[in-house]
Amino acid sequence: MGKRSFPYTVITCADANFFHFLPALERNIERKLGILPVIYDLGMTAEQRASLASKVRSVPVPEAFGGAHPEHGFVMATHKPACITDALDCNPVGCLYADADTFLTAPVSAAELGDADVAVTPRHPRERTPHHLVNGDLNSGVLFFSGRPPARALLAAWAEACAEGQRTDQQALSDLLAPFDLLAGPEELARDGLRLRKLDARIYNDVGLRTGKILHFKNAGRTPKVTRKLERIRDLEARHPLLLTALFRLRRFGIR
Repeated sequence: MGKRSFPYTVITCADANFFHFLPALERNIERKLGILPVIYDLGMTAEQRASLASKVRSVPVPEAFGGAHPEHGFVMATHKPACITDALDCNPVGCLYADADTFLTAPVSAAELGDADVAVTPRHPRERTPHHLVNGDLNSGVLFFSGRPPARALLAAWAEACAEGQRTDQQALSDLLAPFDLLAGPEELARDGLRLRKLDARIYNDVGLRTGKILHFKNAGRTPKVTRKLERIRDLEARHPLLLTALFRLRRFGIR
């Protein structure tokens, strides 16, 4: 797969504690999408930044972005709108955001994102619990924003909501998209001039780690069991990429 085969900018973010995800992730994205990601620096060391093959950028973000919500404890993660905005300023065609603890088992094409202004993944079936849903009906570990005006307007509203510091990024974006009934199922809808595609989390934000094109190893930085799973997938993808792709494609046959 040649350079620039994926038309959108792919971005992720990390501080010094999440840096360890990045070297393998940037190689993975380059192999699967044909481009290196742009990495947003949330507090890496100079040595860490210099060791990356990807372009590294930094933008002002809300001060409490890495803290925990005072009521339910989920990480605020309110840096995301600023990073996506900067990426779209650099490449107005579109931006695919993925958390640093994600990993691709297969290529993702622009066609899979449809002609939507914005694409999100409603909660994976295993996350549809009261504990998770208090932090929003979507999982913001994977997001797509086009550079079109409706998407930019939503992005600006999301950034404003995050700057208030009362909600996590997921809560804020879920609230803004509540009229689309996020948990109703994968589909593409238009409302108030915004075209939203709801992607199947079992494929594009798979916290279950069984069927996804994009796996999401949530809590890998804090949970040794999840970290070991990520290390095994990294090793398999590096050694036998076609086998990994085939394995997850086979598992997806049962998805309806």
